[in-house]
Amino acid sequence: MRKGNARRLFASCILSFFLCRSLTAGLVICVYHNHEMYVGSDSLSLPGAAGDAFRSRSIFKVADTCCVTYSGYYGPTLKSAKTGKESRILFPAELEEICGDVRPAPGPLQGKIDRILALFGERYHEFLDRMKSEGATNGDVGGAAVRIAFMGFDGSKQAFFGASYRFSGTNRTVLETVFERNSTNNLGSLSFQGETRFLGALMSGEKKVAQLPSENFRKTVADIYTEVPIPEQRLTDCMLEIFRLQKSYSASLGYDEGSIEEPYTLCKITTNGIVLVH
Repeated sequence: MRKGNARRLFASCILSFFLCRSLTAGLVICVYHNHEMYVGSDSLSLPGAAGDAFRSRSIFKVADTCCVTYSGYYGPTLKSAKTGKESRILFPAELEEICGDVRPAPGPLQGKIDRILALFGERYHEFLDRMKSEGATNGDVGGAAVRIAFMGFDGSKQAFFGASYRFSGTNRTVLETVFERNSTNNLGSLSFQGETRFLGALMSGEKKVAQLPSENFRKTVADIYTEVPIPEQRLTDCMLEIFRLQKSYSASLGYDEGSIEEPYTLCKITTNGIVLVH
């Protein structure tokens, strides 16, 4: 949705605060291994206001060797004060549009990242201001948290990197460095964004989840951290198993809601570009 259109909607609509957990899902997986990065996400699937479905991936290309991922609150439902008709602002769609506008522009990667952050932050905080003016509580605003993370290879630094930015109920955008890897710091890593409680338990070997993953999964995770060479198919199979385990067991065992959706998208980022591998 274009920025001008969003502003007209805000001016003519009142907000309905559908901040239930089913609208704050999503899982992003990032693996760094042997000078390559793999990024995977589930898909966003929501019923539209008229009964149609909105579907979107959660990974968007920023530059030849960089992408941005999305997790968190998907966006508000707006109800027209005049007609009673409902429509929805979808932040993943907003982010995708911004990336499409910024990506072709010349300039360094960090400049593109800064521009995307500024534009997305402007739209996000415009929504928060509107929520507050309509009488939203701190709990409503807190439930609208969003996280976007830039993952890739920065040629100017000759380094792979991951930088996560949290947007929440304040005007401050919080940066959390996921990792930075260069030729002198090449240990493998595995990280998650979005629903993470179940996966934290899985990675730490908690008793009630320890028997869920396959032997291939356990071996692959160990090899990621020790930099043992892993065939691409075995690595992507491991990432897909993470999604399946999350969806199958997270909610029933009392961790996260587990409301992630197929299809799952896996991309490989090298020093030369981005390749879709699943």
